[in-house]
Amino acid sequence: MPRKCSACGELLTNAEKIICRNCNSELIRAENSLLISETKRKFSNNGNIELFRSAFIFKEDNPVRHLIHSLKYENDFRAGIFLGEKITEFHGAEIETFRPDYIVPIPLHPLKKAERGYNQSFYIAKGVAKNLNVPVLNNVLRRKKYTETQTRLSYEERKRNITDAFAVRHKKRITGKRIILVDDVSTTGATSDEAAAALKNAGAEKIMLVTAAIPILP
Repeated sequence: MPRKCSACGELLTNAEKIICRNCNSELIRAENSLLISETKRKFSNNGNIELFRSAFIFKEDNPVRHLIHSLKYENDFRAGIFLGEKITEFHGAEIETFRPDYIVPIPLHPLKKAERGYNQSFYIAKGVAKNLNVPVLNNVLRRKKYTETQTRLSYEERKRNITDAFAVRHKKRITGKRIILVDDVSTTGATSDEAAAALKNAGAEKIMLVTAAIPILP
């Protein structure tokens, strides 16, 4: 079977992996100065997330959008692993300084997972873990509240929609542990902050959020 670019669908050359050279050149790296300001803007009030890092800027006309779409809706697990590897390529030093004990993907509700067949964040987490000696815990965080897509909601609406959406299993496993929380895209940060709150309330010591991409909001 011919290998195709996960972003544009063009055939890959022998030297290309996952995405083609053209798409790779169009990916926009999220600079640390932006991520530091986004950490303060989204997460400083509640203190659940200590550090936030993301690999790319999310834009509608950019290959990163197509990569995430391919992962979420086309069973392209390679795209997720690629995005996770990019997170550690760009932010590996900070991740190591954070000294994580576990990597935890933000889960889907069981109904949504059954509909899709898998959780896209798990494959990004696998990519993050690939070059780290840190295990992925895929069963400690549970999404107990079903929510419709939050794309068109404001931050306050998203926050109300997602309140008490997560629960933690096996609390003893995360008590006193440092957790890397993984998601595909952080828009307002409401979902990841609520997931982090559940982990902190269950005894996690510190939480770092990493995502594949971050949109630039007005």
